[in-house]
Amino acid sequence: MHSETPNQIKPKGGFQLPAAPREGFAARFEQVRANMDLHPVACRPSDTFAAAANTAGGVAADCLPLGIGLVMHLYPFCAMQHVPLPWLGMAVFKRASLLRNIRENEWIVANAGSERAADRPPEVTATLLPDGVRLDGTFEYVSLASVADFLLFKAPLDDGGVAFCAADLSGPGVAAGPARFSGTMSLSDTRSVHFHGHVVPRARSIITTQAGPMQWMACYQRVWFHLLLAEVHLARIEKLHVVHGLSSAVERSFAMREMTWLRDYALRLLDELRLGDDVEKLAQVARELKSRAGTLARDTAESIMPIDPPSSAELGYLPRWR
Repeated sequence: MHSETPNQIKPKGGFQLPAAPREGFAARFEQVRANMDLHPVACRPSDTFAAAANTAGGVAADCLPLGIGLVMHLYPFCAMQHVPLPWLGMAVFKRASLLRNIRENEWIVANAGSERAADRPPEVTATLLPDGVRLDGTFEYVSLASVADFLLFKAPLDDGGVAFCAADLSGPGVAAGPARFSGTMSLSDTRSVHFHGHVVPRARSIITTQAGPMQWMACYQRVWFHLLLAEVHLARIEKLHVVHGLSSAVERSFAMREMTWLRDYALRLLDELRLGDDVEKLAQVARELKSRAGTLARDTAESIMPIDPPSSAELGYLPRWR
């Protein structure tokens, strides 16, 4: 949601990936890497967001599932750039090194950072070793699982601490499971990822004995996820209204204006946020924006169900992304 409507924003090279079966996805995804800026860099979080939204929104206007997949790479990459960290701490140097390697090698990063209910066991457990962190377990839902180079996540240590890791998905002891979604949604490439004795080197792991900082960082990351997820759905909604000639009701016009205000307010808060500030206030705004995008998605899905069932079904997945 920028001054331009999302469907006016075209990805670099005018690239489009038509809906297709999951087979051969990895080969086609290489076209995305070649034609788009998947590693936006800017001084202000709001500027990084604008660049990421241009890319993901431009794709989502024509192919929502792939746009969602790109969000799963872009939101952790963008959040990692801008999350406030203590100066001169080891985490700052490790982040700088990892970001430099991601940009220089144009790696794709996936994320398995969904917050689970407190009464559910962790999906993956971590054991601290002299040379790194051993991982065991399964993340059930990871988008871009078969094309991502690294997976970012946090896992509880068996001694009570928490490890934030960047795991090499091509490394030993790592395997991807079958696709979780069928039909056009398979283009999000969402799969389970299994770890069995995989070791993340110390250079790509941050260890803390306190859960508070990790929870703060997880909330910050979730803000990026909700903002970009709302963006790609609104881009697709705008395109579907044009393609199918849906009426522009007054209520929808008001809703879009309100969401524009919410998005601008969230980005201002994002630019002003400092380490230790109340990130939950920002998170509430981002959740509200995603919720309102969900309402528009539901209404649009109902309108196009008789004439475009696949697109209607795709819009219905928004409540699942938390």
